[in-house]
Amino acid sequence: MPRRLIIHVLLIALTLVVVISSNGRESSPGRWMAGDFHQHSYFTDGRNRLADVLGNGVNYGLDWEANSEHGGAGARDGEGNFWDDASVYSTNPARGDEAKSGEHRGMWRWQSLIEFAFPIIQRVRGENPKNLIATGLEWNVPGHEHCSVGIVATDAAPIGEFEYRFDRADNDTSGGLKAAWQGKQFNQDDHQKAVEAAKWLQANHRESSWMVFAHPERVSSYTASSFRDFNDAGPDVAFGFEGLPGHQKQENRGGYRERAVGKGTYGGAGAYIAEVGGLWDSLLGEGRHWWTFVSSDFHSTGGDFWPGQYAKTWTYVPDSDRSGSFSLTEVASGLRSGNTFCVHGDLIDALDLRVESQGRRAGMGDTLQVRAGRRLDVKIRFRSPGRNDHGDRPQVRSVQLIAGNVGPRASKFLDDGTTANPEYERDTNESTRVVASYSEGDLKRGKSGWYETPTYRMKKLDGDMYFRIRGSSLPPGTPNETDSEGNPLADSEQTGLNPEEAAWKDLWFYSNPVFVESTASSTLQPK
Repeated sequence: MPRRLIIHVLLIALTLVVVISSNGRESSPGRWMAGDFHQHSYFTDGRNRLADVLGNGVNYGLDWEANSEHGGAGARDGEGNFWDDASVYSTNPARGDEAKSGEHRGMWRWQSLIEFAFPIIQRVRGENPKNLIATGLEWNVPGHEHCSVGIVATDAAPIGEFEYRFDRADNDTSGGLKAAWQGKQFNQDDHQKAVEAAKWLQANHRESSWMVFAHPERVSSYTASSFRDFNDAGPDVAFGFEGLPGHQKQENRGGYRERAVGKGTYGGAGAYIAEVGGLWDSLLGEGRHWWTFVSSDFHSTGGDFWPGQYAKTWTYVPDSDRSGSFSLTEVASGLRSGNTFCVHGDLIDALDLRVESQGRRAGMGDTLQVRAGRRLDVKIRFRSPGRNDHGDRPQVRSVQLIAGNVGPRASKFLDDGTTANPEYERDTNESTRVVASYSEGDLKRGKSGWYETPTYRMKKLDGDMYFRIRGSSLPPGTPNETDSEGNPLADSEQTGLNPEEAAWKDLWFYSNPVFVESTASSTLQPK
């Protein structure tokens, strides 16, 4: 067994299987699981066999992964063979309207998902029975760019149907696999069709799917109002984005260039989460359950890390049926809950962020009701592994606690029902600020290997708010990396290292928020 797998098994044993999740719900058994949403193989524009991509994710410590590749048409199968190669396929297996992919006859993604990718996924599942592998899609979003979509089902027909109906690059008019797929909206490549896709997922796969928008800043195609529309249309399925994009060892980190929002990444993160008081905080400032995630976006080893090698989304997955085992539906439930943190380079492998008051507590994704005027405490604990896959001993040298006020949820229209509400476009939250910064000297290591920061205490709560944290391997004032307060600088300012080494030297983690609701009632209800 490879050394990294042995380490991973030991970490699972230490990751609080039934005892306590980060929000303190001792009565809810579950397990922290590392995952990846977004990866590519020969089926689309990747440079490796699908089985090898998935297998490397297993080897690099992922408990679950979703093979999410572009919709439209592709020229090759999962082994790299062209569909029109007569030495492999005596008859071209492609169905539906004729599609071209470069110089070759292409196959529509709805068909390759169902008939070719899914059997490979089943085989890899059989070889790795303890790992959960989902069939996903990097959806070409009408009116926008990309989004990682997953649907948990017994086969790939549901995700194939989604691709056929809603992918802007799928121009097949044949009707797809079943008569039930009829009703596709042709010649509609706009935001409203994308919103209809969120409604469709909400109506048909509410508890078993996700819609996580990929590298959302990259071509400046998403705004705060876009995300509000998606979240309103499908609150149980459209619940977040890749705040930390893939492609972390490209020269332009994250694949973000001049036209990206923020004109690049900041410590590997997009501007939407890196900017304190920016777009993400504007959504959280309405109390929206809008979470941040990280993915590899693996295409090839030339510009990307293997799934799990550098980027991990850690999610507390509930054992809903108390069976002692876990399913992809339970993974979807965990993702939806917001009890998730994101990390690069295994800077940490466990996180406990909680807000406490009056003997009650809440963690990431949860809401704590607190009587107005009462005291509350914010407690932060985390753990780092002995080594990461670069051979380094990762060490957190800076942690920031970020807080913002929560106000009314913005309506799309004013009271007359037709006039656009300018607040719906708001992409800032002026109340958000760094309320506490902890340097390496502030971090106390316990006997169990967990580090903790000093408790942050608010003497009197006077309104609804939220807390989130981020941490870094770099101290404040690191030249070309962080400012004097510890905020990440633009990655374009890094000098002297090749892109891969630069990524390993500049590690961050981000939590999802804990909400606090101020109430005048003496009877507090858990939320």
